[in-house]
Amino acid sequence: MQKLPSLTWLVLFGLIALFLAQRPGGRLQGADDAAPPKAPFEDQNGAEAPADSAAASPEAERAMELLRMSRDSLFGHQSVRANLREFVALGERRFEAEGSYIAGPYKPLAPLRLEYKVRVGNTVGTLLEVCDGQILHTQRTLERLDRQPAAAADQSAADVTVTRRDIRKILEALSQHGATPETILQAELGIGGLPALLTSIERAMVFRSVREEPVAGRRCHLLEGTWKPEFVEELRQHFEFLGRSVQAYLPELVRIHLDAETLFPMRISYWPSAGEDGASKLPLLALEFTDVRLNEPVSPLLFDFVASGVDEADITEQFIEAIKGAAAARAAEPAGNTP
Repeated sequence: MQKLPSLTWLVLFGLIALFLAQRPGGRLQGADDAAPPKAPFEDQNGAEAPADSAAASPEAERAMELLRMSRDSLFGHQSVRANLREFVALGERRFEAEGSYIAGPYKPLAPLRLEYKVRVGNTVGTLLEVCDGQILHTQRTLERLDRQPAAAADQSAADVTVTRRDIRKILEALSQHGATPETILQAELGIGGLPALLTSIERAMVFRSVREEPVAGRRCHLLEGTWKPEFVEELRQHFEFLGRSVQAYLPELVRIHLDAETLFPMRISYWPSAGEDGASKLPLLALEFTDVRLNEPVSPLLFDFVASGVDEADITEQFIEAIKGAAAARAAEPAGNTP
């Protein structure tokens, strides 16, 4: 089966909380022990989800243009530094995760450091991405806090996965096979960081509206979109393989708040279907950046990856093959279908 086109692990990481809380065999110990935190992303306006639109309107085209401008603007900063927070709502349960994001200048590639942690009951998931401007290392960890000491010392390698990809080779493949929109998307997914996040959203969603709505007192463009049908179908097949229904996990729409001045993505949230009153008060998943600082000096030591002792899997070729596949599919299209 072809590699599933999906949101980057950064966003799907929040859905770990949903999966852990609903997995077969009962709930996690301690998952309900603490009172749920107050939802920080409640829709104060009670905004109703917009109705489906059959065709792309000028407003929808403007929304997609703003998304691409936001992604492209990230490549122009000397540095980006921000705290990040994620909120997940599952019924009456609330989960929160916190972390930080740091990126240096793209010359032509940016050094990157992303740290991220979420706790669900006695399980803690962490994500660490570090790139020195050429090699992007990604370390994902799931840890049970209630392990016995002997079990903790004998922690299986399945709890920690480490991958690496050579960003320069990915961009060389892009140059070799032609910079079409499809191959560019595949290459940017391999670069990682916020550009990859926005790229993956572009691949998975179709946007239909844009309006003004402030975040933390700053004027923002609010983009709204829904899943592309072909993406939902691939997700359905993937979740059926896991013995689950995709509808149990899939939000109905995405909302992206872009700072009107810098176009930085201040908040990305995923919303369920509207309730009986026509409004969705809480997102299923919301990712928010705070204390955003652009073009400030950052230490190069932050972009050094310290090996954990787990063998790294090199996944560079997966992205190169995706670029080749996108180029081949583009070349095979009838001339009349090429925009």
